[in-house]
Amino acid sequence: GEFADSVINGGTISGSNGLALDLGGGNDSLTLRNGSRFVGVVDGGSGYDRVVMDDAAGGSFGASRNFEWLEVKQGAWTLTGSGDFSDGGAVRNGATLINQGGIAGTLTVDTGGVYAGGGSVGNLNINGTLRTDTGLGRATIVHDLNMSSASTLAYGVNADGSSAPVQVGGVANLNGATLAVNPGAGTYPWQSQYTVLQAAQVNGTFGRVSIFFKVTATTETYTPTQVDLTYTRN
Repeated sequence: GEFADSVINGGTISGSNGLALDLGGGNDSLTLRNGSRFVGVVDGGSGYDRVVMDDAAGGSFGASRNFEWLEVKQGAWTLTGSGDFSDGGAVRNGATLINQGGIAGTLTVDTGGVYAGGGSVGNLNINGTLRTDTGLGRATIVHDLNMSSASTLAYGVNADGSSAPVQVGGVANLNGATLAVNPGAGTYPWQSQYTVLQAAQVNGTFGRVSIFFKVTATTETYTPTQVDLTYTRN
């Protein structure tokens, strides 16, 4: 209908013709609990519509349309749907969003929040942690990435030289953020070089590099469009 609906789901909802739930008109809110599952698309309809992921046990959410806002309040959640959330959303303190789909708008990650996954997002503001590795995929930002000075890029590397560089279609503003290098299992060569980030334009530098094994030296190399890291082991 045309009313402001509030739906809380922790089970399975299925519908016909590929549509699991249609919230219709009005400003609607859909809150997801662990165990929430939709067989088909979830349609926010007209009005201003929100999805709230709110369960410490986490969960997942798939195909949706006509939602403006996504909020991850608590728990670790995986998003697989693409092209929705025109205004973006927020990942709160203590929550994690693994984006394997697409968020159209601007997503802000609060202090203590984590963003990861091989999906795409319009713009990304990081006050917490941006995590990228080959297991979850490389983070893709269609437009701009803004890292605060207190934020961290948790960058996974592998012994075979592979990694998942962050891809930024616009400007990457680093603002003295921390680069935390997280090596996977295996035997690493004496010297390794990795590409950390690629962008149309890189502004600023990382303020600190931390690496979770003993090294004698780390060197960051900045070009107008790329950040590379070379380190030498003890």
